[in-house]
Amino acid sequence: MAMAQSTRGKVLRYFLEIGRWVLVGYLLFPLRHRMHLPLEFTRTALGIALFVIFSGKMLYDFVIWSRRPASTRDLPRELLSILAIVVLIAVLVGAAVVFIGLYVANMIQEMQPQM
Repeated sequence: MAMAQSTRGKVLRYFLEIGRWVLVGYLLFPLRHRMHLPLEFTRTALGIALFVIFSGKMLYDFVIWSRRPASTRDLPRELLSILAIVVLIAVLVGAAVVFIGLYVANMIQEMQPQM
């Protein structure tokens, strides 16, 4: 009985993780058609925010949580680690958005006829 509950809990966690990323994909899907349809800012901003949070949490789980023994874990340090990783991911995503914006602005400027 305990084995079935353990397996059921594992499967539920996998489906929950897949569901999170499907939600992020759904929220960010309008970016694919941004030139043809109006872009919903709220939906896109929520998708980017969830992407940053979920990516930071996943990186934290993969890098820190699995390597730290249970005896050395304490809540304030764990929360600070998660926050630092989420901020790092947010800075990287923000930098990518800025650089892509600058690249597109430069391309548009080059396409303008010189006067």
